[in-house]
Amino acid sequence: MAGETYLTLSGNLTSPPKSGVSRSGVHWTRMRVASSSRVFDRGTTEWRDGETIFLDVSCWRRLAENAAATLERGDRVLVIGRLRQRSYEDQQGVRHTVMELDADAIGPDLGRVAARLSRPDHADEGDQPDESPESQESPESPVSAPVLEAVPELAAT
Repeated sequence: MAGETYLTLSGNLTSPPKSGVSRSGVHWTRMRVASSSRVFDRGTTEWRDGETIFLDVSCWRRLAENAAATLERGDRVLVIGRLRQRSYEDQQGVRHTVMELDADAIGPDLGRVAARLSRPDHADEGDQPDESPESQESPESPVSAPVLEAVPELAAT
């Protein structure tokens, strides 16, 4: 959609993803990603970590199911999505504004880890777009989209 702010974020998950199902039956997953820039200090001629930002990421439907089944705390990820701002009022009546990333895609950072893609027997199911909650599988059915697994022997080479 025009006018939306798209962002690509590279960082580490700060905790295990939290997931659930909405009242309307749509799967959701939320996670927090920490991202630090690397800064070259000319005084010491060394690289150091810059300022760290923490951003809440949410995803829906099949992406949410796959993220919850695949990702763990500490995983290095790349997230592509729309930056959203939302405001809320806490129990003391103080108004807060937060920035969140509504993810369109999440994947491992292959510059930091090797992964092997594992496709289901009927790969054409994963090619269908996620249009509505009615088009989704029931919560009891297994995830049929491709699955990524870390491959330690590939990472060592």
